[in-house]
Amino acid sequence: DSYMILFWKVECIEERMYPDIIKIEENEFFYKKYVFYYTEKELQCFEKWCRSLKTNGKPMLDTVLEAVQFLNDESEQVQFLTRLLSKVPFFNPIFPKAVMNDFDEMVNKR
Repeated sequence: DSYMILFWKVECIEERMYPDIIKIEENEFFYKKYVFYYTEKELQCFEKWCRSLKTNGKPMLDTVLEAVQFLNDESEQVQFLTRLLSKVPFFNPIFPKAVMNDFDEMVNKR
């Protein structure tokens, strides 16, 4: 199998981008194509966050996957990582067992 991964830095992520991305990714000729789009802010937040992590001798991907569960789902780092993992097919992450907060506590916060 052959893959092409296109990296596209954008000013901001908008709905009007998606038709172009779909046009590229769904083109059936030759090989599978992925478009990984991101903003400079997402990249900077992700890099800063990664530099702050302590790997303790583990692979960086394992460290990132363990640490990401403690971030807000809407954070720049999570958005960047989620999109990266979905667009780069040769990453084969093994996600650690998630730690579920107390359900009553989650409901009371809402």
